[in-house]
Amino acid sequence: MTILVTGAGLLGSQVAAKLVERGEKPILYDIVYDLESFPTIVEMNKVTRIVGDLLDLPFLIDVIKKEKINRIIHSASMLFSGVRARPYSGVMTNIIGTLNVLEAAKITNIERVVFTSSIIVSGGVRELSVKTPYQEDFTLKCLSQKPPNIYGVTKLTSEYLGLLYHELYGVDFVALRVGGLFGPWKKTPSGVPSRVADLFVRNAAYEKPVIIDDPFFTFSGVVDFVYSKDVAKGCVLACFVEKEKIKSRVYNMTWGTPYTFQDIIETTKKVFPGVEIKVREISKGGWAGMGAYPVPYDVSKIRNELGFEPDFNLETSFRDYGGWLKRHWPSGEV
Repeated sequence: MTILVTGAGLLGSQVAAKLVERGEKPILYDIVYDLESFPTIVEMNKVTRIVGDLLDLPFLIDVIKKEKINRIIHSASMLFSGVRARPYSGVMTNIIGTLNVLEAAKITNIERVVFTSSIIVSGGVRELSVKTPYQEDFTLKCLSQKPPNIYGVTKLTSEYLGLLYHELYGVDFVALRVGGLFGPWKKTPSGVPSRVADLFVRNAAYEKPVIIDDPFFTFSGVVDFVYSKDVAKGCVLACFVEKEKIKSRVYNMTWGTPYTFQDIIETTKKVFPGVEIKVREISKGGWAGMGAYPVPYDVSKIRNELGFEPDFNLETSFRDYGGWLKRHWPSGEV
């Protein structure tokens, strides 16, 4: 079986590594590759790298046919900060790019498409009165509770397109709503959760003070973090699980564990004893100017239907991330 992975960044590289562990030789499809971080995560000779643009549908179809692709894990995306700065490019990449993946899958009879969505799609319905974990099929007032940013709109739109391609054209579509994703990467990550985790781990690992002077990177309430290695595991499970087990099509892909900002501070101190941490101001809402999460996300469906169980938590992932940095860049020059 030949799997196409779109996107070779923080998440796509880990997906490729998980596929290699299964004995697969994945085909990577991205417009640019980070040749400093990528080889530290997956052996280069065990993957095929193709330089391609998601907006080039004829080329994407040609690659699928030439490489005899069976299934697609679609992780390529412009993230929150990028979409905020360049909304037109973000919409084109995230919505039209996903549409092209779905259309290519329909035309070439791809067996399954796994799409990495985001829990931000439900960001408009956060209410402090909520007492139970957020489920996938949440109630949404289509105007007053729309996603709080363009990035969220692109992800929700892509989910709808995927579900309709499944219902109308038979494309076997699965979406994973990824939580506060972070993980090993050399360059400063662009996703807000990745940036927050990186601010703590990267400095603490090299015995530098952690200084958070922008409330944009702090939050009240709780956040459902999830490590990139666990999300990659979920993507691979979704890619290969038997069709009859898929009942929901859309799954919350988080640890299902609520972490406060103080939890991040205390975890960092536990993993890196003696670290100095200074926080100027903690936001009264969620990070990046969004509303606060009062409760975590319900992960019962991804566990019951896809068989997902995380390998990490906040402490073990911080240890793993810090260890990766020190192994590959022991001098701290990253």
